[in-house]
Amino acid sequence: MTLPHPNTDQISLPIVLGVLGDPTRLAIVRYLASKQGVPLNCSQFLDFGSKTNLS
Repeated sequence: MTLPHPNTDQISLPIVLGVLGDPTRLAIVRYLASKQGVPLNCSQFLDFGSKTNLS
């Protein structure tokens, strides 16, 4: 399954950096990067916070 990705001209670096300033979001990105494309399900992210905080 291929997920849609934005074109590079649609990505704003200041917005990306602002989003990664949040410790929870940064931890999730680090976790995703460590899995290198392995399919994951939502329950694997519960260590990063409650379902409400992750939604």
